Amino acid sequence: MKTKNTIEISLYGMPIVVLYFFLEGLLMNSSKEDMPWLAIFPNYHLHYGIDQLYFNESFLAYLAVPVIWMAAVILLFVNWFKKQEF
Repeated sequence: MKTKNTIEISLYGMPIVVLYFFLEGLLMNSSKEDMPWLAIFPNYHLHYGIDQLYFNESFLAYLAVPVIWMAAVILLFVNWFKKQEF
């Protein structure tokens, strides 16, 4: 009989979720000047880009880092997928 082991998958994903919530908490409880190193994460740019939308200002500059992260993840997935075929 085959079974699905979802507990194992949850244990692998949990550290990533905890890290995400930790970074999100840092972002929401700080200003731009407090922790400038948060700017490497896409959440920082999305948060301040939404602030720019709220104030009817240009937000396109805040889309660069999330697009770079998205492209990097897609490229890593494509490379991994190509290696799996051979």
